[in-house]
Amino acid sequence: MGGAARQRANSFPTSQTSLEAIVRNEWQVQEAKARLSAVIAQAERNGPQSITRHGELVAVVVSARQFAQLSRPKIPLVSFLASVPLGDLNLERDRADFPRNVEL
Repeated sequence: MGGAARQRANSFPTSQTSLEAIVRNEWQVQEAKARLSAVIAQAERNGPQSITRHGELVAVVVSARQFAQLSRPKIPLVSFLASVPLGDLNLERDRADFPRNVEL
């Protein structure tokens, strides 16, 4: 067991009942792989679950409900574009120089 994992393990209560009551939110890759169902259950109940490799954050597991909330646009694109003030912006192009003569 690595230093950080050993330090975390030593800070946990010793009884099995107390261990089950602790809400986890950080998992090492090998532990998350072995206990994927538990990681998913924790994400559904308690929010995002961080997965680390050698102490570095490499992934986050979130519930499908939270993913849907995070990935939907705040306002529809059409509404956003309609709200952009164009003012006196001229979007017409001057086509006097088209077609161009290009030497290859």
